[in-house]
Amino acid sequence: IFQGIQKQKTYARKEIIEKFSGQLTASEKLLIVGLCCELAVADEEIAEKEERYIEILAKTFDIDVQYCAFFYNEVNHTLENQGECSEMLALLDPHHFQHLDPAFMRAAEILRNKLNPKETRNNSGTDLSVSYAKFNEFNQIREQLTQAASGVLDLIQQSIEQELIPEILRDEAMQVLDRVQSQVFRIAVVGEFSQGKSTLLNALLGSEVQPVRAIPCSGVVTVLKYGERCRVICRYKNGQEKEVPIEDYKELASISQEAALLNISEELSKSDLEEIVFEHPNLELCRQQVEIVDSPGLNEHPDRTAITHQLLKNTDAVIFLANALRPFTQGEMELLYLLKQQMQDEESQGPSESLFVVVNFMDLLRRDEDIKHVKQRANNFLMGSQPIIMGEQRLHFISAQAALDAILEGKENEYLHRFRHFTQSVQSFLVEERGALVARKLNNAVSRLAKEAQIALKQSIKIIDGEISLSESGKIQIIEQMGAASGREVKLRLLRDDLIDTVIGNFIEAWKVWLDGVEDRIADKSFNWTSDADNKEGILKDFANQFLQDLSQDLDIWLEKTVKDQILMPKLKEFDKEIFDSLNSIYENLKSIDLISRSSLSQQFSLSLSHFGVDIQFNSSLQPDSIKDGDGFLGLLKRMGGGGLLGGGVAGGLAFLGIGFLPIILASLATGAVVSFFFGSDPGEIIVRMKQEVYDKGFEKFGESLEQIEENIAKGLIKAIDSQYENAIKSIQYSISILDEILKKQDDLYQETVDIKNKKKSFASQGILHLSVIEERLNNFPIANE
Repeated sequence: IFQGIQKQKTYARKEIIEKFSGQLTASEKLLIVGLCCELAVADEEIAEKEERYIEILAKTFDIDVQYCAFFYNEVNHTLENQGECSEMLALLDPHHFQHLDPAFMRAAEILRNKLNPKETRNNSGTDLSVSYAKFNEFNQIREQLTQAASGVLDLIQQSIEQELIPEILRDEAMQVLDRVQSQVFRIAVVGEFSQGKSTLLNALLGSEVQPVRAIPCSGVVTVLKYGERCRVICRYKNGQEKEVPIEDYKELASISQEAALLNISEELSKSDLEEIVFEHPNLELCRQQVEIVDSPGLNEHPDRTAITHQLLKNTDAVIFLANALRPFTQGEMELLYLLKQQMQDEESQGPSESLFVVVNFMDLLRRDEDIKHVKQRANNFLMGSQPIIMGEQRLHFISAQAALDAILEGKENEYLHRFRHFTQSVQSFLVEERGALVARKLNNAVSRLAKEAQIALKQSIKIIDGEISLSESGKIQIIEQMGAASGREVKLRLLRDDLIDTVIGNFIEAWKVWLDGVEDRIADKSFNWTSDADNKEGILKDFANQFLQDLSQDLDIWLEKTVKDQILMPKLKEFDKEIFDSLNSIYENLKSIDLISRSSLSQQFSLSLSHFGVDIQFNSSLQPDSIKDGDGFLGLLKRMGGGGLLGGGVAGGLAFLGIGFLPIILASLATGAVVSFFFGSDPGEIIVRMKQEVYDKGFEKFGESLEQIEENIAKGLIKAIDSQYENAIKSIQYSISILDEILKKQDDLYQETVDIKNKKKSFASQGILHLSVIEERLNNFPIANE
């Protein structure tokens, strides 16, 4: 190969370099240029020919030629432009190369150290202070899985080009590879305003990137993640997104001081931002394939329940931050109950496995007696008769500011030691519990894919060898089965349409009945509204809260008992049975073809189902209950159930359905007119009139939202049905494709020469061997098989 390159001068042909470097990242290209520069200056002299070649190479890679000067000047230590040097240091971060051979990480580290010798020392103490070794270990497993999935995909692609396996296998392989590559740990940080969340995040990240102020400031959900360059992306509630200048980040992640001091709820309800995504190459924790979700302060947020749902979606762990100076207020306890409820499985009633509670500001407690009291109160509430968290490893007492100061200054202190213990507990949970489960699932998915590809290749060899030979009647049978499968697809589509019409029709009728009686039911409950406030605004706010709680509870119960239990589930179970019968029938028909032709179509079909989200055991005598909708109506009910009982100024079901109108109700109340009630009037009459005003204004605003609520419930119902339908349709289409493939191979067989057949057979044999090697590696992955 080396002699051929010399003879053909491949290294001098720009088009070849462009072709082979097309898939390289900017970091990989810079590393190559840097190593070329190292070779050029190895004799402390740069030949003009060498310099010219490297310049052409850099331009071909679209790398600033000025970077070469930095590599050259490193010999004389004459760096001047520190801004450009910082960009180079970021691109050469060894984490960019952890999916490659360790030699590349070492090479990048050597170049970084030569560019900036200071980089070898502790960077603000971060590397010496907080170790993320467990994440590194897990990432090595993830990279091994990525390589295995990539290897299977490459072989499938080559097999398709050889016309040995169906093209639909490539789609499966790409989905599996995407699942492996996109796997990250997601941590949400939750708490009320002014609990030190931003300081805790900065300590976790090893950098002061979150805005810290003495007043409430986080006005929107922020996702912190690793990126090759600093950038901020705003995602809006209308579905649009836009990249904004990095210098605007802290302003966007905050609300105005006036709003924070005067009317937080009203300001937050007006925000059109859904979330902010902040990417940065130097966030220490995020480099470990971890994303951190920073929540708004939730004590005053008008859509607290809906916000927690957004935070917890695809979240692996939640860190709840409490204040040692006022630990576990009523609002905090309600918020913790809400988090526990939304994080539990539907069947689970025990403590949450993935909830961590961190009590902050412990350094501000001066007396041992106060420290003891805080710890006792935390233990009694969190691990008492009705525990919220799993045990002592989920509860930590820290000072985020003291830990951050120690990290930035590179000095050891008591609170840094406690902070390390906290981070190690989170790491252990994510890697050893959550990560092991994820690794096993990904390992199984790649292994299943490799097995499916082997079966397809073995079947191709049988066809080439004549062991699978379809008679005319056999071909007719396959064509008939393709037609039957298409017929089942049409039948399921018609059933789906009928099911939606029936469910939506029944829902609308039940909706009218519920609306007819809800005002009387809330009127009866209003007799129990109370308030401890000593001013009119406080009393009205308490009554408005209780109005929304009662209305939401009434809606929650109706959705659960009427819409779910009586309207949706019976029809969905019928539909589920039809899906099972259709897929089972296809499977049995494929088995009958296998018996006649010695093919393996049924085995291919069975293995493929899991990739389409279908979990069916055809050999089981029991029909499966595969209703597992997590984001449609069933998931909605699970996450919001009981939300109206938790209080805190939000309505559970209403918030989940996009209705958070507490600030609107409060703004519409005629508080000025109420003042007259306090002069010369009976106090009892004043309270009755205030309740009446809240009741009237509440239902007035509720009435304005009825169309939106009805539409959102209907959308959830349709989504629950379609989640079943779409997976079944994908499975049926796959069965048609493998039937079509075997017919095509039989027809092509007669037109191919012996030489072509032998080459295909040889390729298939080698492919099977390669896939078996990958399977063996998968079986030996430590985390995946614990």
